[in-house]
Amino acid sequence: LVDTEGASRNNFSLQAVKMMQRMATTRYAERVAKIYVLSPNMVVRTVWGMVKPLLLERTQRNILMVPAGEVAPVLRQLMGDRFEQVLPPGYGGRAPAWPTPQQAETLEDKCGSFAAAAWRMLGTAPELEHRSASGAARAAQRAAGADPERTAALERI
Repeated sequence: LVDTEGASRNNFSLQAVKMMQRMATTRYAERVAKIYVLSPNMVVRTVWGMVKPLLLERTQRNILMVPAGEVAPVLRQLMGDRFEQVLPPGYGGRAPAWPTPQQAETLEDKCGSFAAAAWRMLGTAPELEHRSASGAARAAQRAAGADPERTAALERI
């Protein structure tokens, strides 16, 4: 899932797009069934129009643009019975809301545990001005849906 709500030219990162493309082709080429791009606005659709011809046809078919009005129903379908436990209200669930960019303290807060791990593995993770242990723990708990086993696994990433 890639949530693009609020994406604009001002916060577009070619480095992030290249990192995602590199990860998709080197680490997850045959492992990812679908990539859902949530709430694509005109900027995202324009970038997709430029990137799409560079991808293999089967890869193109596996990337789905999900309009903003369809995000909650699509996520409910993908998450199954646990959607209310793991998704925040903005996505139709009852889990704690994810931090806003101003509230984010860690890389995990800013982009999620899996993206942060990928950036670190590639050596492209940005250095943040401050990191707190409590912020990292909160990010791991949110990502794991407060499931202790998943939280412990994510903290090791």
